[in-house]
Amino acid sequence: MSPIIIGKVYADWCGHCQQLKPKWAELKRMLPKGRVQIVEIEEAETQKRSQFEKKHGKTIDVSGYPTIFKIVHNKIEYYSGAREPEDMKRWVLSTPSKKTFRRHRTPKRRRTTRRYFF
Repeated sequence: MSPIIIGKVYADWCGHCQQLKPKWAELKRMLPKGRVQIVEIEEAETQKRSQFEKKHGKTIDVSGYPTIFKIVHNKIEYYSGAREPEDMKRWVLSTPSKKTFRRHRTPKRRRTTRRYFF
């Protein structure tokens, strides 16, 4: 089973990030050791973030703070649920089915018999 990587990109000046701190600490205590890898990246740590992105081959899309994400089966997913430890734990440990990770296939282009003249 591949490990689950969860991460948080935060800013020290952000009020939402300050409110999340104790809940994030609680979540870290609740998660099973060895099965989940936890990453915390402060917004000023650009080098740490770029090293993480390079190592995992994923770009973290930060549109606001805090940004919570997980990487499972080499796919990145962002959290948008309630900021409560139980809710976040449920999300972290829920492994999407393989159907979720199927590659999107673009339909083949149909050839038309019509010819257009301009």
